Amino acid sequence: MIAVSDTGVVACAAGRLYRLELPITATAVLGVSADPVCAHHAVQVGATLVPPSPLSLFWEQGNGLPDAFGDTITVQPLENTWYTVHLTSPLACWQTSDSIEVHVAPNSLIGASAAASGAGTCQGDSVQLTATAEEALAFDTFTGGYAPWWSNIVGGTVGSGCGPLTDEHLVFDAGGTRSATTQPFDLSGGGAIQFDLFIGNGTNGCDDAEGADDVALEFSVNNGLNWAMMQILDEAAFASFTPVSVPYPSPRKRRAPCCACGNWASGARTKMYGRSTMWW
Repeated sequence: MIAVSDTGVVACAAGRLYRLELPITATAVLGVSADPVCAHHAVQVGATLVPPSPLSLFWEQGNGLPDAFGDTITVQPLENTWYTVHLTSPLACWQTSDSIEVHVAPNSLIGASAAASGAGTCQGDSVQLTATAEEALAFDTFTGGYAPWWSNIVGGTVGSGCGPLTDEHLVFDAGGTRSATTQPFDLSGGGAIQFDLFIGNGTNGCDDAEGADDVALEFSVNNGLNWAMMQILDEAAFASFTPVSVPYPSPRKRRAPCCACGNWASGARTKMYGRSTMWW
């Protein structure tokens, strides 16, 4: 601060501005858009601050999913799952947390679609209607071990392993070529495999995968005697757990493995689904 008179500057003073934060008084009222939610379907989990406050909200999703910021997150749990929200003051002096459990009802139907032959028809003419249902044939959350529909796992175990997550997932860190092979599934109507994939990149205690340490996704139509390539997953593209969804080629009976050299893991949601079609 500077004081000025007719004769010039007469006094100078310095000052500092301090910002003080009081403890958080707001509470978070947590809720879900559906309770219970059917497995394989999305649900919103949200927090409302009472009274309204300029706090940041940070969600821990668990089950191998990335954390998220905001009042509301959209999740798709396969089993009963707890979600935790952390409330932090603007200067990060104070923090509090709360949790909510999302209850999941067993369900194998993922979705359905309908179609009609032709964009339009004349009154009185016939039209063929088609309905296609997508059903989860198998899924695994790796809670306490892997599901019985895995027919062979080489070089992999269920655990937290290295990486940014502490949840259980299928970890491959042994030497040589590793693989996870399913039992045969009837996908005569088509289908897909979905999973989350992380490949070590030298961080979070993981080895750094080399350039040739890609993951190969293959299928067999003769009970594993021969294998055909579905997709190569580049090791450099999975530095964090990333959702992967790969449709199966021409509809046939097949089994599908993941094979790789390197340090990699399949995260907490591995799911196979098939399609069936009805006409009337």
